[in-house]
Amino acid sequence: RGDGVDCNFECVEATPKACIKVNPKEPIPDKDMGICRACLVDGCDVCTTKGQDTCAKCQPGFTLKEGKCENDNKYYWYALGVFCAFIFLFFCAYMIDLFTRPIVNEAGLKHALKARSLSKPRMPPDEGGARHLWPVSTNLMKQVVEGVGTQLQFNFQA
Repeated sequence: RGDGVDCNFECVEATPKACIKVNPKEPIPDKDMGICRACLVDGCDVCTTKGQDTCAKCQPGFTLKEGKCENDNKYYWYALGVFCAFIFLFFCAYMIDLFTRPIVNEAGLKHALKARSLSKPRMPPDEGGARHLWPVSTNLMKQVVEGVGTQLQFNFQA
């Protein structure tokens, strides 16, 4: 209501005039919810006093048409949506192209995958000499996995 009171309640008759008398910004009696409310029109600045969801004045960037507010920039939003759809389709086509390409350097691929596997952090050797990968649930702030520098980095970020 603009009177500085956070919560107030007043029973009024379910008519637009009674609602406007209590709060001019809420001219619609909503019998389902049992309250007076503002109109539910997107972009509306001033509601009509007819007790219906119609607008008398729209906010900047909207145009009043038959009691409703239309976004002046809706075509820009449509264009942005079409542009994003084209980018997504291009990305999907590129990924399909990548996955369907033949492997032309299998020896290089095998060497790279082996080097990647060897660079993963591994636990100290067990009784059989095997070095297993660290579990994903390892607490890097308490367990030294890749040296003290990594542990200090994770402790600093905590």
